[in-house]
Amino acid sequence: LANAQAADEEIAIMKYNAAVGVQEIEESATQNRMQASLNRLYGRNAMAAGNINAGTSLLSGFTSAASMQTSFDQNQQLLNKKYG
Repeated sequence: LANAQAADEEIAIMKYNAAVGVQEIEESATQNRMQASLNRLYGRNAMAAGNINAGTSLLSGFTSAASMQTSFDQNQQLLNKKYG
């Protein structure tokens, strides 16, 4: 009778430990899904920042080109007035 009771207790402990193990695995899976969502968000933000930086660089290049063209045009006008 004592052996049967000890065996029942051991079975109950094993079931409890198994349930705790399942719960730990499920919690770990939930944390992994949340981390994956954060990583995707970080990736989207980094991609958007890269696109913004690329756009800013292009705008800066266009502005510089327009400035050079304006300077060239002004110099041409001065030369035309002087020598023209």
